[in-house]
Amino acid sequence: MSIWTSCISAKAGPAIATPIARAAVITRNICHSFLDLPLFDANLSANAANTLRCNKQIAGSSRNDEPTDKEETSSGTKPDKGASRVRTVGTATRSPRLDENLLDHAGPFAGLSQAERRAVFDRAVSCRFEKGAQVFEEGAAADRFYLLLDGYVRVVRHSEDGEQVIMLHVPSGQLIGIARAFDRDNYPATAVAVSECVALSWPATFWDELVETYPGFAPEAMKSIGLRVKEFNDRVVEMATLQVEQRVAHMLLRLANQAGRKTAEGIEIVMPVTRQDLSEMTGSTLHTISRLLSNWEKKGWVKSGRRRITVKEAHQLVLLSEGRN
Repeated sequence: MSIWTSCISAKAGPAIATPIARAAVITRNICHSFLDLPLFDANLSANAANTLRCNKQIAGSSRNDEPTDKEETSSGTKPDKGASRVRTVGTATRSPRLDENLLDHAGPFAGLSQAERRAVFDRAVSCRFEKGAQVFEEGAAADRFYLLLDGYVRVVRHSEDGEQVIMLHVPSGQLIGIARAFDRDNYPATAVAVSECVALSWPATFWDELVETYPGFAPEAMKSIGLRVKEFNDRVVEMATLQVEQRVAHMLLRLANQAGRKTAEGIEIVMPVTRQDLSEMTGSTLHTISRLLSNWEKKGWVKSGRRRITVKEAHQLVLLSEGRN
C-alpha cells in the first residue's frame, strides 16, 4: 500500500496509559468499525459536482419518513424523472434536481449501463445533512446505506470508558453504512457531518438486489471489500509499531490526498481538521500534536491555522513517515 494513501486513523483515549493498551483499543475499534468505512472512490466529474452544489437546498420532510413513488414535492407535483426523491435532515426549502450522471464515475456504479444506473438512481433518496448532524448512529438499526456526493463525514466510535475514537474522515464520493454487506443489523459506528453534506441513500435491503441483479456491481464491490480488509491489517501494524511522528505524517498525507487543494503554498486540506481531531485519529495527545505541528511549521513543512492545515513540503513528510528523515 502506498505511503501517500495509507489509512491511519484511530484514537486510544487519554485514559489509556501504555502504547500496548492503546494499540489494543485501536485494533478493537478498527475491527469493529470497518463495515462503516468507505469502500469506493467516486471521482465525481467537475460538471456533476458543480450541478450538485447549485442544487443543495431540498424540501423539508421527516428523516424517518420513507418516501414512495407517489411522494409529491413541496410544490404539490410529483417528482419528475430527473429528480431524486428526498429525505431531509435540518432546514430545507426545495427538492434538488440531481443528475443521474452523478453515478457515472462512482466506483462500482461506473460499470453499469446507462439504463442500469438510471434504475439505481430512481431507487435513491437524496439527503442533506447540516453540519454536526448524524448520518447514522452507532448501535442503531442499519436500515440504509449512503453515497456521499458533497461534503465530509466523520466516522467515530466510543470506547468502553466513553472516550470518542475517530476512525476516519470520509470525503465525498464514497459509500458508507454498508453493514448489510456483512449481514449486520446495526451500525457499528456513528457517522457525523463535518460540513454540510449531500448524499444519495438506499434501503439496506437494496444492497442484496444490487449484488444479485447488476453483474457489473458485485465484482467491484467484492474487490473493494478485500482492499479495505488489507488496509485495516496495515493500519493495525502501523498503529502498533510506528512512532507518533510517523503516524501524524501518514495522517496529514492521507488527508491531503483525500481532501487537498493545490495552492501557491502547497496542498491545503480543505476539510475542517483541528489539532484535537489529529490527536484522536493518531492515538496521540493534543500536546504532542501541537509540538509536532509547531516544529514542522518552523521547518517550513506545514502551515497550520484555525481548522486548516496546508502541507508545504509533502516530500519531507513522506520521508518522515517512512522513517528516513
